[in-house]
Amino acid sequence: MTKIKTETAYNAIIERIKELNSLVNDDTPITHKNAIELDLLISLVIEYEKDHFSTKHQHEKKTKQPTKKEEIIHTYMQLGELCHLFSVELDNVISTPDEIEVAQMFSSRFESFSDQIKKTQEIDTDNIKYILDRISYTYVEMWKGYDVPCHPFYCGFLEMCCDEISKVSSKLRKLLETA
Repeated sequence: MTKIKTETAYNAIIERIKELNSLVNDDTPITHKNAIELDLLISLVIEYEKDHFSTKHQHEKKTKQPTKKEEIIHTYMQLGELCHLFSVELDNVISTPDEIEVAQMFSSRFESFSDQIKKTQEIDTDNIKYILDRISYTYVEMWKGYDVPCHPFYCGFLEMCCDEISKVSSKLRKLLETA
């Protein structure tokens, strides 16, 4: 069988996958007949689902525009992820003990921003603007108030993170203005 042709065959294969899942575990060698069968059946199901289910969902995604609220929430969560990434990278770039304290201070601030954003349950425009202002202030303080030497590659990466956070922050401010 190179392709699943009917829904009945699809359902039967799903049942067989369930049976094989109980027989195959992390200790099963990939050369075992059940592991091979499971892998082949999963591949067939993936192809069938792409052909039969994805088209409907892709059409729905193309026609449904996110609401302003959904877009604000998505952009705000994106900002939180970027703050987390920036925090992690700050911890990785500093090379001398003298610089560690400064890097940890800014890293903890960005991780705090990330945590506050992730905890958001509702759109509170004033709170979001407050976080955006704190991020902007921290940038100014970080880049102008401290001379943090680091490897050029990492400085470039940090600048790229800052640029991306700035873009997302600007987009979020514009969304909030029109909300």
